[in-house]
Amino acid sequence: MKKILLGCLAFISISACQQKEKVDQLVIGNIYSFHQEDFQASAMAIKDGKIVAVGGQELQQKYSAKETLDFGSKNIYPPFHDAHAHYTGYALTLNNVNLLNVQSEDELIERVQAFHKTKNLSFIYGRGWDQEKFPDKKYPNNKRLSELFPDIPVMLARVDGHALLANKKALEIAGITANTEIPGGEIHVQNGEPTGILLDMALERVYEKALPETSIEMTAQAIIQAQDSMLSYGLAYITDAGSDYDNIKLIDSLRQTNELVLRMNMMIMGSKNNFQHTQDFLSMGSDQFRVRSVKYSIDGALGSRGACLLEPYSDRANWHGLLIHPLDSFPMALNYCLENDFQLCTHAIGDSGNRFVLEQYTEALEGKTDARWRVEHAQVLHENDLQYFDGKNIIPSVQPTHATSDMYWAEDRLGKERLSYAYAYKTLHDQAGIIPIGTDFPVEHINPFYSLYAGISRQDLQAFPEGGFLPKEKLSREECLKGMTLDAAYAAHMEKHWGSIEAGKLADFMVLEEDLLSISQDKIPYLRPQSVYLSGKLVNP
Repeated sequence: MKKILLGCLAFISISACQQKEKVDQLVIGNIYSFHQEDFQASAMAIKDGKIVAVGGQELQQKYSAKETLDFGSKNIYPPFHDAHAHYTGYALTLNNVNLLNVQSEDELIERVQAFHKTKNLSFIYGRGWDQEKFPDKKYPNNKRLSELFPDIPVMLARVDGHALLANKKALEIAGITANTEIPGGEIHVQNGEPTGILLDMALERVYEKALPETSIEMTAQAIIQAQDSMLSYGLAYITDAGSDYDNIKLIDSLRQTNELVLRMNMMIMGSKNNFQHTQDFLSMGSDQFRVRSVKYSIDGALGSRGACLLEPYSDRANWHGLLIHPLDSFPMALNYCLENDFQLCTHAIGDSGNRFVLEQYTEALEGKTDARWRVEHAQVLHENDLQYFDGKNIIPSVQPTHATSDMYWAEDRLGKERLSYAYAYKTLHDQAGIIPIGTDFPVEHINPFYSLYAGISRQDLQAFPEGGFLPKEKLSREECLKGMTLDAAYAAHMEKHWGSIEAGKLADFMVLEEDLLSISQDKIPYLRPQSVYLSGKLVNP
């Protein structure tokens, strides 16, 4: 009897030891977490859409899973986060004229004609041209567009969105003549007539008057359609760099119905109308959606000579660029953020624009230690102003493909001396300790693998220039990948939920055949994830 009793006790003891915690999933593979240097694992456990543990084979002994996803030797990473993008703007371009990489004004006209032949709309809008790709590098003229389309407005935005080519009908509807003056904008005039080229606030007048509003239904459809493109590249997190209340409300409603599964960090455009909806914005927050940032713009873009420089442009005498808004309007956005505990994110390209923003930030944030206010682009800096980026109160937000898109003409705009402190991503990383990375799509392609490639190579897709553009500013693969995951999450105040594969965070990951840390860099632009999972669910096979 005693032996039987001892046997029973032994059986009970062994059974207790063998009891496992129940989880929904066990994921097996070569896991790169990015939450700390050189951290790799081979398994993670998921329950209720969140990661409960990351480790090795011991997890298979500890947990009992309803489902095991065994990816063998394949590589598992956090999904990419675009730290500066224009989601709705990109979505709407899917139904507009695509003018990216047009090589001449003739090709631009041909694309517009082909688009109109297919769509036959009452207006034409397109985006993507860059006069620096044209043989003469001159701005296009609206003469032919006006002849071909005398009765409908045609509006064609430059790739950076800071310049517009508008035909005569569009100018007429907007009430723009050779004598029109628009603060913060410029109207190009030749032989007493507008050429159709408008910069910054001048183009806003045309949009307001001549560009019809897109219906809510069409916008919603475009937003959902664009999601598939994002996920196909492993892009599951978006920091949207400026939307109005109506679009933010629409995106939130699409999330509520699970039609939009992307994780979103939304910046509201800095306007009085948007500021009236503060309580609505605060109510939208979750571990997958954040609306606690304000987007403001100081100057224009370098390519259209709208960036505000301390000294004149090297290729335009006595021209310093444009301030989009009067400097005395900046305190409105700044004070709103201080009063409501919102994050301020300011577009600044030129060294003059950057200096103003950095000085204003520093004064306003005195006594604070973790505001994470951002300078979007931080493209051209004076060497004396780098010190402001502390990685806590003030963060640089950059786009590596801007450097490789602009490198063909950047020295023409800036001269050699100023160029040495432009697109200074490695310098900014070392100064701030972080470098959140985005694309600024639709200014650039949405492909995050292009960002990784540009960040580490400083070359275009043809491997030009040899050795890279300003090669001392190359980022390492680890720095770049962290910039596209955990740094981007930190810059969005969402690092507790996003950006790495570790316990407590959303169970979001992507699977690749290739090892991003060792694959030949020339192959990086052409990579695609095999699959993407959000909250442990497959969203892109």
